[in-house]
Amino acid sequence: MLVNNDHLGVNTFVASSHGNDQCGTNGLPLTPNSIVIIGRFQYLKTIEHPNLCRYIDIRKGTHERLLVVSEYYERNLECILNEKQLLSIEQIQRWSHQILYALIYLQEKQLYARNISLKNIRLTQSDQIVKIQNYGLWHMTQYGTCVSFPIGDPYYLAPECFALDLTFKAFVKASSSPHEAEIDDPANAKSCIWSFGIILLELCLGHRLYGKQPVSVPVSASVRCLKLNVRSALDILLRQNALDQHESLKRNITQFFLPIIRKCLNVHVQDRLVGFLI
Repeated sequence: MLVNNDHLGVNTFVASSHGNDQCGTNGLPLTPNSIVIIGRFQYLKTIEHPNLCRYIDIRKGTHERLLVVSEYYERNLECILNEKQLLSIEQIQRWSHQILYALIYLQEKQLYARNISLKNIRLTQSDQIVKIQNYGLWHMTQYGTCVSFPIGDPYYLAPECFALDLTFKAFVKASSSPHEAEIDDPANAKSCIWSFGIILLELCLGHRLYGKQPVSVPVSASVRCLKLNVRSALDILLRQNALDQHESLKRNITQFFLPIIRKCLNVHVQDRLVGFLI
């Protein structure tokens, strides 16, 4: 249950529509994607963790539009960077522990957020407790197959996610009845650890890794890391963004977290850390 001083927010999006002539193998019209999303949303209502924004309700509007009601807080970690706050090792550790506890809980519930970013890490009024928001969008949309827009912030997505999205959507499209059968989740917890590593790096640097560069930059950086087959992408990302000699790298706080960040940004998925605590 939510306490009295918690806030609620509404996230709205449109489910993709089936063609008028599309039918299932039984000859009947396919279930609208909005109905599929509403059905899958019910599981998210059972998710409860102190570091996750609770999902409250979902409503269907006109033309496949959906409105999702969830716990919401005005401030997020991006606000901290915009305010140029000097963070302590203890503060970053506190937030990191909370984020990781939430990710471990989601993994236990067979949920993979695929949507971790500074904007989606909300801060309570005291700034001491963080809560992940929008972690259920990937699940409720049946891994992105029920909507026409991509899920996840490209600036935080792991390299394998870009390749996976192309192959997975091609597989679903080629399936004889993709909207009738349950689809296995192609994501995994290690992709969220990469996103966590980028967030941790940005908190240490005190600014966004890619600044105001276009989306094509992180995508090309990910492709380059995959092609070079490097173990950790940290050095490549720092050089590409002209940060390898930046003063912020010399601070004690950055030096403290760099070994952990390096392991989070391991290009080889099988070697990337999962379920560790700082």
